[in-house]
Amino acid sequence: MTTLAPGDTSTRSHAMAYLAREWKAFALSASKKPLRNCDACDVACTTPEAKERCDCLACHGFYAATADEDRVDAMFMVDPRRCLAVRTGAPSGIMVVDVDGPEGVATMRELIAEGILPRTLSARTGSGGYHLVYRHPGGHVMSGAGKVGHKVDSKSDGAYVVAPPSVHPRTGERYRWIDWSVPLATPPRALVDGLRPPTVPPRPAVDLGRLPGHLAHARIKGLVTKVLEAPEGNGNNVLHWSACRAGEMVARGEVTEDQAHAALFDAATSIGIKPGDAGRDPRPRHHRQRPAQGAAVTEAPTDDGPPSADEILQSAGITTSGPGLTAVEPDAEDGPSPLRFTDDWLATVLVSQYGDVVRYCPKFGYWLAWDGQRWRECADSGPIRQLVRTIARSLPEDDKDAVRAKNRACSRGGIDAAVALAQGDPKVVVEPEQLDAHPWELNTPGGIVDLRTGKLLPHDPAKLHTRIAAATPDACADASMWTRFLEVTFPGDAELVSYMCRLAGYSAVGEVRDHVLPFCYGDGGNGKGVFLEALYKILGEYAGKAKRGFLSVRAHDPHPEEIANLAGRRFVLVSETNEADKFDEGKVKELTGGDTLTGRQMYGKSFSFEPAHTLWLMGNHRPKVESGGRSFWRRAREIPFLHKVPEEQQIPDLQNRLVRDHGDALMAWIVQGAVEYYQGGLQTPQSVIDATAEYQRDQDTVKRFLEECCHVGGGKLVKVLKDTLRSEYEKWCRSEGLEPVNSMSLGKELRGHGIDSVRSNSKSFYINVGLAATEEDEGASWGR
Repeated sequence: MTTLAPGDTSTRSHAMAYLAREWKAFALSASKKPLRNCDACDVACTTPEAKERCDCLACHGFYAATADEDRVDAMFMVDPRRCLAVRTGAPSGIMVVDVDGPEGVATMRELIAEGILPRTLSARTGSGGYHLVYRHPGGHVMSGAGKVGHKVDSKSDGAYVVAPPSVHPRTGERYRWIDWSVPLATPPRALVDGLRPPTVPPRPAVDLGRLPGHLAHARIKGLVTKVLEAPEGNGNNVLHWSACRAGEMVARGEVTEDQAHAALFDAATSIGIKPGDAGRDPRPRHHRQRPAQGAAVTEAPTDDGPPSADEILQSAGITTSGPGLTAVEPDAEDGPSPLRFTDDWLATVLVSQYGDVVRYCPKFGYWLAWDGQRWRECADSGPIRQLVRTIARSLPEDDKDAVRAKNRACSRGGIDAAVALAQGDPKVVVEPEQLDAHPWELNTPGGIVDLRTGKLLPHDPAKLHTRIAAATPDACADASMWTRFLEVTFPGDAELVSYMCRLAGYSAVGEVRDHVLPFCYGDGGNGKGVFLEALYKILGEYAGKAKRGFLSVRAHDPHPEEIANLAGRRFVLVSETNEADKFDEGKVKELTGGDTLTGRQMYGKSFSFEPAHTLWLMGNHRPKVESGGRSFWRRAREIPFLHKVPEEQQIPDLQNRLVRDHGDALMAWIVQGAVEYYQGGLQTPQSVIDATAEYQRDQDTVKRFLEECCHVGGGKLVKVLKDTLRSEYEKWCRSEGLEPVNSMSLGKELRGHGIDSVRSNSKSFYINVGLAATEEDEGASWGR
């Protein structure tokens, strides 16, 4: 058996331990929800068999679970902040008893005392509950909420559990094994028998082929399929929805009640719903009348099944519980009487019931939804439209006027109008400048970090954070690999290592305080790429990348989109530099100065924003600096990456390993740097000062030319023809392999060294300078 060391928080080591037990593992989002399917799979993979065969890494929830190490590695390489999960049931050979909270713990203790839950491998969940893992007994073992007891769920066939070392999105606590060495126990018969599908009297199979028409046949078959494929724990809602749809078919005369009942009965019992249970009757519901001729056509139900408002929110990634959240199911009897059943009434009910979990940004034209950790941009208004449909469907049909109002409310036009009106409600409207407006806070999967103190705070929708980093800081996590990397990269320079920590922490802060441009410079194989890529990945949505040449002089003006992409970013990595690159010095000053910037997304409107970014440049070549000047060199910080790691000692894919296996330690290092920066500033070390000065001297061709080829002094008595000095300067630049500055810049630079120009006898001279090797030439005089 693969061992797990106490305190090990590596996702990979846990995943490999699970695979060694022949459990099938897969990835969930950081919010514990299944990852969204790709567009191709939504179309092609609609049956359990197709989902099992699908090769996609992230689609179809637990169907993506695998025992292949490479596939598991690939799942977390895409996004290291994902939760690790294990498929339960026969595929992994396990069944799990899921104990939820204090009430579940009380039930668990009673069941242990009764001998129903023997000692077995157990884990503490991030919410304070337990996972008790037993051997799968064979046969079909049902999964579902409360199937073992009050607040004690069964996770077996057709289910999964979140596994250690995942972080609970609400509490920020890790799932952890109590003792990994404890063997799996065999569940007693008293436990297993209660989880077997109920035995029901045999019923004659309905002959779907005898239904009146192939369309009715297809519809009934589709309803049966929905019940059979109902998500775990949601079978009751799906059955209710399917029965309602079947009732509509009965009302329209497409099928008889017996035919619809027979079709749904076996489907219900096969997923563990006992006939006659309250709220679980598979008989078709006749609660809707056949639409009158000419009535408005309502939108068809979505593939997600039951029209529960809470499920609509959950499927859209919107959390309806937590600090400051009060979303509840709408009550058709609520709302202002004078506006009842109008478009405005629908919009008012929508906002009053769900205004705590949705926002609308009119300037950018999109909805945002609270997912428990941050406000996430909705790709479209689909989830909001679903909520309006739910409210509209709940309206009564007491009389003709009510039916007419309901038909209008359920129509596409009515839904569009309600959504449009809600978009202007002050309760949900938010302006761009209100979003991510706390520069000293960093949102992480485990909570909000105060970068001034390092304290981790709970997620709070009132903060209006829309971005999230890839890891939660953990000062107790294993940082040995990151520490060793820094020691190898900057050998013997503890001062530089501390500076890099403060600089990384400053780059996590969302405001421009120090006008600096860090430039990581050195030959390949020296760690600069690993260092910067690790920071880029761990900072998640707070980090961005700029195109190659972003800070260089270009033949054509860049698209405003390049500036717009900086909005909201804190750490921005500028790609490798080429040997011929030349700094666009005006742009460098603009983008590092902290002044308001204006950008425009492709096909969008221009907008202004306050910069929050720190630009990091890396390269094997120093970009040319033509004119320089104090304002440029005051910003530049050349960081020397001098130690080249021998190829045989280089670790493949090191940056991804650091993020995947030690991301929480790396994030803690960044937070430590932010706290140190807040307390004492950047404190640039001597090695960076010296490297930057060398860079400046190398790029200041005028200063070097004056030092090596001229003597400065003598005032008006010493002069040289402008053309002669210019010619000698260009000749010297060519001999040194340097690029000369243009005539205007040359004059400006010379004035900075106390050298002015005059005209005499129709000729132009530079005064206070002479050419050291040509004092007797016609173009220069000494003492005249």
